Amino acid sequence: QAVVQLAELYEVSGKADSAEQVYLKAAELLKGQLGENHPEHARVLDRIGQFYLSVRDAENAETVLLAAADELKTTLGEQHPDYAETLQHLASAYELLNDPQKAERLQTEAERIMSDAVSHLEANAAERISAEIERGLREATSRR
Repeated sequence: QAVVQLAELYEVSGKADSAEQVYLKAAELLKGQLGENHPEHARVLDRIGQFYLSVRDAENAETVLLAAADELKTTLGEQHPDYAETLQHLASAYELLNDPQKAERLQTEAERIMSDAVSHLEANAAERISAEIERGLREATSRR
C-alpha cells in the first residue's frame, strides 16, 4: 500500500516516469507476496491502468486492465463491484482507442453489475430493518 501511495505521489507531482516504475514495482511485489491471482494484485493492476489512462497511453491501459479484470473475475466473481469498476476503466481505454462499441458494451455491463449490487444491498438493508422492527414489537408486547 505504501508503494502505491508513493507512486500516486509521483503521479500528482507530474513525475509520470517515476510513477510508472513505482506502480510496476508495487505490482511485482504483491505478485511475489500474494500470488498473481489475488484481489489486491488485481486492484494494483487496475490502478496502473488508471495511470496509463491519465497519461493517454491507451494500449498499455488496455493490456493491464484486461489482466486486472481477468484476475478480479477469477478471485471475486463477475458480480463484484470491483470487477465492474475495472470494466468501466477498460471502457475508457477503448474510448481512447476509438472503439466505441467495445466501450459501450463494457460500460453497460459495468452499470448492470453496479445496479444489481445496489439492489442486493437495499434488499439486505430492508430485511435487517424489518427484522429489527419485528424484534422491537415482540419485546414491546412481551412487556405488557
